[in-house]
Amino acid sequence: MSAAGPRRGYLPSGGRGQSVAATAASVGGIADTPADALALLRGASGINPPLLDQSLRTFVSREPVSCLPETAIHAVLETMGREHIGAMVVTDQDRHPIGVFTLRDLLEKVALGKVDSTNPISTVMDKAIWALPSGAQGFEAAVLMAREGIRYVLLVESERLVGVVSESRLFSVWRGGIGDTSATIRGARNVDEMAAATAGIRVLVDRLLEERMAAESVTRVITTLNDLVTGRLIEIVGAAAPLERAGGCWIALGSQGRCEQTLATDQDNGIIFVDGGDVESRRRELLPYARNVNEALDRCGFPLCRGEVMASNPKWCLSLSEWRRCFAQWIDEPDPRALLNATIFFDFRPIQGNRAVASELRAWLARHAEDSGRFLLPMVHNALTSQPPLGLVRDFILASGGEHPDTLDLKVNGVQLFVESARIYSLLTGVTATNTLDRFAALAKTRLLAGAEIEAWEESFRFMQLLRVRHNAAQRVRGEPLHNHINPAVLNELDRRILKEALRQARNLQSRLARDFSVANANFGV
Repeated sequence: MSAAGPRRGYLPSGGRGQSVAATAASVGGIADTPADALALLRGASGINPPLLDQSLRTFVSREPVSCLPETAIHAVLETMGREHIGAMVVTDQDRHPIGVFTLRDLLEKVALGKVDSTNPISTVMDKAIWALPSGAQGFEAAVLMAREGIRYVLLVESERLVGVVSESRLFSVWRGGIGDTSATIRGARNVDEMAAATAGIRVLVDRLLEERMAAESVTRVITTLNDLVTGRLIEIVGAAAPLERAGGCWIALGSQGRCEQTLATDQDNGIIFVDGGDVESRRRELLPYARNVNEALDRCGFPLCRGEVMASNPKWCLSLSEWRRCFAQWIDEPDPRALLNATIFFDFRPIQGNRAVASELRAWLARHAEDSGRFLLPMVHNALTSQPPLGLVRDFILASGGEHPDTLDLKVNGVQLFVESARIYSLLTGVTATNTLDRFAALAKTRLLAGAEIEAWEESFRFMQLLRVRHNAAQRVRGEPLHNHINPAVLNELDRRILKEALRQARNLQSRLARDFSVANANFGV
């Protein structure tokens, strides 16, 4: 179903393998075969997925009730009363959703006498529909509801309506959880109220971890709520109007851009605005508001970036043409600073404002980077400088001194290895996704990498993200500063074994990356 025409929202289903705890428990030490490795990694998730990690199909108990656009309003109301439903989906003859009519529409448009009940339902339906594949997970619907402030999500297969999931069907995790937290964020009237609301995000994460929700679900929930915080703060400090005047878009970078934020995060952001007119004048107007947003985020628990990668920095408040020139210079002259910038900026994602200008930059980047082996090969060398902390006999290699002795860095020496490799392969193949798991899923469709390999890398990435979130949550409870350094000795035996296997998979991914680009050097113009 195309995103053109009426406003629609479609999210790909990341999917998640079923747990094989019994198999994992039988695997001694490090797994010896791809099947054993996958079983060991999946075993970290538990036997039964929690409610929000289950397929949305499990939330559908009946066939969806729908009508054609020419159906009279009074006939729709009679059907809704008879079927005890709060929303009617309007479809065409082929059951493609084209609109939704809810009880809210009844009150606002019909009950107040604004329209004749003999008119067709198409005159009062809401054309802004939101849908997910029926195989998507519950958390994806919860995130979509929180982000868009909606009560119903449509389920589709081959673009045809197959079900409807309502807010009430997600009741056990929605009420007092994601839904209430998002409502509190939307209702914040000033920065102090928003700071109190963001504290609720951290409490919610504790609850989601207690319910054994998968790491992918938790980090997407964290990022979605953080996106809402950013968007609302843009409104609170008065930055929305100048952003609109400039045809601009506030963009998230780094982990927020990838929808992979944990509790230990600072802020990385920027602004893209349209070309034309007096660019410097637009920038001068935007920068003070951007600074207010950055400072407000800081007060709400998102520290200012020590590297000044923020929208209030004139270097990162740019027109579309300026961003293109900046990206092109990094790609065409890949020095160490350019490579570092690419790891942060190339994962950008629109948060608020003119999303079209961000999409235009994303499409341009995909085309330009795909044709530039001169840039990709240095990125590969840069990605291989950090190695998984495993010795020859597969013992952990821990820091011998410094601020965090006897630990390994789950981010730098673990998660980042998957993030950087997925980014490189995506730039090589023109994949436009920014989330690491979404990138792996898209790469699987290109057949560039074997499905079994990708699946093992996905599970490894999920497990290390889960360790990070659990580690940060425990630190927060103890009142300690949040960081990603962990001593494997504090883990139970199974988690240590799985962490070793996940790091071994990171090593395998790096080996594959090195082989692919060494063999293909001649094709990349080097």
